[in-house]
Amino acid sequence: MQGLMQVTRELTKYRDAKQCIMSGTPSLAAIIRSSNKETLEDYLVLWLVSINQKLNLLRPMPEGTLQETAHYLYTTYPYMTMADINLVFTRAITGKLGKMFESLSMAKVLTWFEEYAEERMEVAASLSMREHERYTVPNREKSLKDENKMLSHIAAGLASAGRKGGDDGEE
Repeated sequence: MQGLMQVTRELTKYRDAKQCIMSGTPSLAAIIRSSNKETLEDYLVLWLVSINQKLNLLRPMPEGTLQETAHYLYTTYPYMTMADINLVFTRAITGKLGKMFESLSMAKVLTWFEEYAEERMEVAASLSMREHERYTVPNREKSLKDENKMLSHIAAGLASAGRKGGDDGEE
């Protein structure tokens, strides 16, 4: 649990989807490849247990459902990073994802992640478009300027050749 708290403290600086995307923290898929899925599942279960405890729920999520929810999260959202996971769970604990109404269910947790996944996709699409425009618009304008310069240079060369008579002895 102490390791979880240390990792969680380091991840608190990421406060929105854009920061999470740019964070460079490992994705759930990368963690499974480098460690194993049991380690990741244990991490997610610890988060869910922590939420159960911190919110002092009358009907906390049962142990079997904790495991099933964790499994569903890493198989459905393998692209999410540790920063994303921390952000969603932190939002839940701080009440930014709605009232708990004395219980925590798998459906509630999955709804949090589904809504966040949509938010994240919108942010990622926006970042991707900005990146695309950054490279294509200036390059396209530069390319057009270069082409215009080249055409002007060719036209000037042709005009100059025409003034010199353009006669090279051929008929």
